[in-house]
Amino acid sequence: MNPAEAERLFHQAAALPTPQQRAAFLQQACREDNELRDRVERLLAAHEANTSFLGEE
Repeated sequence: MNPAEAERLFHQAAALPTPQQRAAFLQQACREDNELRDRVERLLAAHEANTSFLGEE
């Protein structure tokens, strides 16, 4: 798993408006790389938790 690739995919996925669109994007972008997908999903979850905490929804 390439950390730079995970970061790039995170930024692309985070820009999508719905969880369903993010999931579809990750399915296509990560294909069979479950480690990469897990990493990006963890980054998205942390980002969403921080955004919710700060009231930036």
